[in-house]
Amino acid sequence: MRPSTILFTLHMFLVTSGVFAQSELKITKSDNTRLIYVLNEADLIAENSKEWLSIRIYKVSNGAGSAGFANGEASHNLLIAVSEIGEAPDQSLFEIGPYINPEVAQWIEEKEYEKTLEIDYGTHDSRKTLRLKATLDEVKIDKKGKN
Repeated sequence: MRPSTILFTLHMFLVTSGVFAQSELKITKSDNTRLIYVLNEADLIAENSKEWLSIRIYKVSNGAGSAGFANGEASHNLLIAVSEIGEAPDQSLFEIGPYINPEVAQWIEEKEYEKTLEIDYGTHDSRKTLRLKATLDEVKIDKKGKN
C-alpha cells in the first residue's frame, strides 16, 4: 500500500470514528440517592479475584451515631460484590450489617465458584468473628465460624 493511501485511510478512520463517537455522547445526572452515597462514601476493604470468581467487599458508613454510643461512632454495612471473571460476567451485590468496626480478617477457603472469609467486628474490647460463604447466587453465614 502506498504511503498516501495509508495516510488517507487513517485520516478517514479518525474523522469518522470521532464523529460517530461524539454524536452518541450523553451525560445525565443520577437521582438515585443511595447509589450516589455509596459511590462517594464506600471504601474497598478487601478483594479476591482468583479462579472463576471475583469478590470485592466495600464498607459503607451508616452515619454518625448509628452505632448507638454516646461518642457518635458509626456502624457500617458491608457491600459484597460478586462477579464471574471473563467477558459478559454474571454479577451480584449483597448487603450485610450493621457492624461496628468491620474488617476482613482472612480468606479461609477458595473453591472454583465459592469463597469463604472471616470478618471481625465489634468494639475494641469485644471483637467477634463471622464466617461467610459467598457464591454468585448468595452470601450466607457459615455455622462453622466462631461468633
